Amino acid sequence: MRTLTTQAPLSTEVSQSNVSFQLLMGIHDVFVNIHEIQDKVAGDYDGGSGAQDAQPL
Repeated sequence: MRTLTTQAPLSTEVSQSNVSFQLLMGIHDVFVNIHEIQDKVAGDYDGGSGAQDAQPL
């Protein structure tokens, strides 16, 4: 059985920015999920297409 070697990141900045990006995307996903749940509760869920409902004037 072969052992696999992992390569170290080029620099700590690359590693930290990658973690920051993943964290930011995770937070974004949470907000998207909250918004979709609110739409479901309101009865106007559009499947997450991102389309905004028209507001009456």
